[in-house]
Amino acid sequence: MVQINRCLGLVPIEKSDLSFEIIMANKPSINSLDKFLDYFFATYFEGSYTINMWNHFETYDSPRTNNNLEGYNYKLNRHIRILHPNIFKAIDKLKEEEVDLSIDFSNIIRNKPGKSNISLSVSEFSETSSSDVSSDE
Repeated sequence: MVQINRCLGLVPIEKSDLSFEIIMANKPSINSLDKFLDYFFATYFEGSYTINMWNHFETYDSPRTNNNLEGYNYKLNRHIRILHPNIFKAIDKLKEEEVDLSIDFSNIIRNKPGKSNISLSVSEFSETSSSDVSSDE
């Protein structure tokens, strides 16, 4: 039943109410399910989450899922490798990540395919990146 409710996010907005009514009419009589559906209705139909926030039937120009964010989070966790790094190690790793992303972005601007295998320190990158990008224009 939870999976059926997930599908409501892919139904046309104007048919969401009817679709939820069909779900309610055909649900088995289980107390915990009734509580869940009451919560779902109160939160996603009458609550603070408007249907335009969670319905993706006509989403064309943005992701329908947060898989891109989950992938980035996974990569960042693998890069840091410890659950609770001290603030200075975390900042150093975030700086390295910023350099990698800046190099990738620079390559995209220049229409260079593929990921960069260049490894620069933060100081090397900050000295060269502004002159490299401006020289291509």
